[in-house]
Amino acid sequence: MNNINPILYTIKPGDTLYNLAIQYGTTVQDIINNNLALDPYSLRVGQQIYIYPNSNQISRYLISINEVQLIKLMNLVWEQHIM
Repeated sequence: MNNINPILYTIKPGDTLYNLAIQYGTTVQDIINNNLALDPYSLRVGQQIYIYPNSNQISRYLISINEVQLIKLMNLVWEQHIM
């Protein structure tokens, strides 16, 4: 862990650990490691997880809310395509 306070994040429709890791400048593995009861294959809307942003990378990886929404939309289209 780092010395930045964690973010208590509430899972929203379309969220993936990958997108959250990119948004907060961390890794999927770090999110999993910091949330021991988390099943990475079964995120639930409304579920709360802790995310520790990477202080060294945070400014490099923070993206706009529009970019996050676009990524979520792309994931939704992809999920519908593979089902």
